[in-house]
Amino acid sequence: MSEGWPVELRGITESIVTTRGPDGAYNVAALGLSAGEPVTARTWGQTRTRKNFEREGEGYVQFTRDPVDFVEAALTVREVDDPVLPGVDAWVRVTVTEIDAGTEDGTEWVEWRLDPV
Repeated sequence: MSEGWPVELRGITESIVTTRGPDGAYNVAALGLSAGEPVTARTWGQTRTRKNFEREGEGYVQFTRDPVDFVEAALTVREVDDPVLPGVDAWVRVTVTEIDAGTEDGTEWVEWRLDPV
């Protein structure tokens, strides 16, 4: 298991991330984690997650077996008051650092390094 991560990461591990927005509420989104040293993730476009990562430099990565939580994170705009969702199986607070960026087929992307704290 990667140091500081509450679950074993292999290949791309799907997760839910919460990031604090400018109003103090936490945005809930899906985030694929690329296993390795370091663990990385990519955001596409001008998403709330990207903007919150840029502004706050951190988030809460969460793991769940609940398909409804994951689908809602992936397909809806959801904001919550607490950074950790009820019922998740495991979670970790991470700091994020931009390590690469580019454009693919007209869509901007940013590659982030995620470090558990």
